Amino acid sequence: MVPLGGEPGLTPEKTAAIASFITRYTAHCSAEQPLIALDTNGTNFVKNAELFKKSGINTIQFSLSSSIAAVDRYFRGIPLDINPVRLIKEAIAKAKSLNMHCGINMVVWKETEGLNNFDDIEEVIDLACTLNTDFIRITPFVAVGSAARNGTNLSIDDMKYIASKISHKRYIMDIKMDDIAGTKIIGISPEDSMGKNREIPCDLPLICRAGTCFLHIDSFGYVYPCALVVPDFCAGNVRQSDIEEVWRRSPVMQEWRTVFDICEECARCSQRDYCVSVCPAHAWFKFKRIDLKERPAECPAVNAG
Repeated sequence: MVPLGGEPGLTPEKTAAIASFITRYTAHCSAEQPLIALDTNGTNFVKNAELFKKSGINTIQFSLSSSIAAVDRYFRGIPLDINPVRLIKEAIAKAKSLNMHCGINMVVWKETEGLNNFDDIEEVIDLACTLNTDFIRITPFVAVGSAARNGTNLSIDDMKYIASKISHKRYIMDIKMDDIAGTKIIGISPEDSMGKNREIPCDLPLICRAGTCFLHIDSFGYVYPCALVVPDFCAGNVRQSDIEEVWRRSPVMQEWRTVFDICEECARCSQRDYCVSVCPAHAWFKFKRIDLKERPAECPAVNAG
């Protein structure tokens, strides 16, 4: 379970109440300990960390787009009086003192050809290792909201460059084993995530937990399969319908449960890792479809050839 939507550090009591409910309900239904993950930019985390821990939250993912405070402030619209790098350092130290599983999520973004944070990737990985985080996640942004309206997107060449930066850093870390510090790099392809060359199996379908394992509810009660497809795939509103009814009966949810098949051309494509990989949301924003049962007419690999 991942509490998302807005900054949870601004409403810590509500965030803790949700996590406590999940913890109690899980204990009532089974003997398993739930994995409750929190995504945060670090706001008020040090002050509220023990409250979060007590509520059952056990994994924290901190957002940071650059190891340079000014770059991160620019991308995420952070006030000038806040140093986001120092904030995350202090937050990670607090999380580790409470034995919480924690790491950094770096969203890789581009506004123009010359304005991006691609070359900050290796430095953020270094920072994560120095702080001895459990993981560092490199996440290419998906064109939603203002990015979609402005036509911003990452090309296949952009994705290849991002992957090369991650792979180069992994290579250096493999040589200098003492610098790895147990931090796992989670990248954009199996090679980045697993630390070895491996192509996506040809028969691997689109894989998505949206509509099967989770859903997204915004602050107005509107329900979506995933936060990355707001506002295009609204399944209902929890203020007007029972959430279980939306989950079980919504045509939108049913549609997202049938996206898995993929045509042989896309499955075997050498560019798949850098195009949509296994994500229907990426397929939607690239091709305006959430399945790849047929190769899209706009296929960048074919058109580039």
